[in-house]
Amino acid sequence: MSINKDFTFKSQTVLNKILDLMEAEEKLKQHFLANTTITNEQFEYVFAYFELKTFKKGPSLIRTGDVVDCEFLSSKVA
Repeated sequence: MSINKDFTFKSQTVLNKILDLMEAEEKLKQHFLANTTITNEQFEYVFAYFELKTFKKGPSLIRTGDVVDCEFLSSKVA
């Protein structure tokens, strides 16, 4: 049985995204714990509202005059 190289690549990409999400979740949790008292259950509820996004280095996330309807937390600089 041969392994589909495309499947392996996609699986690795998904794995990397999962690991990035786990790292971001842990960093956010540590930030919350350093600044407030929160239970694991409360944190899980709050974390459900966050969305992991990746951006290429260079472009600004927010420009002068932009309407901002969310907040950003940078978890890693590549």
